[in-house]
Amino acid sequence: MKFISLTTMIMSAAVLVAAGGPCYVRASAGYWECGNLEDYNGGNAFLYYCSPPGYISNIQDCSCETCCSVVSGGVGPKGHTSCT
Repeated sequence: MKFISLTTMIMSAAVLVAAGGPCYVRASAGYWECGNLEDYNGGNAFLYYCSPPGYISNIQDCSCETCCSVVSGGVGPKGHTSCT
């Protein structure tokens, strides 16, 4: 059962990369962003960090389609992220 879960997780990550990586489409390197992909996390939102030089390095799955928010790129004194 754990093998299937790991396989599913790897395939889901592959979907993000194969889709061109939302990092390249919406987020700037060094900032957090929210995303939604129909084939990832059951269509629910996810929070991701676009690290320099522009690739996804951290992903956190959220529990609903609108359960993700990012303020000021999630960095600096006014930056904030939320993924419930």
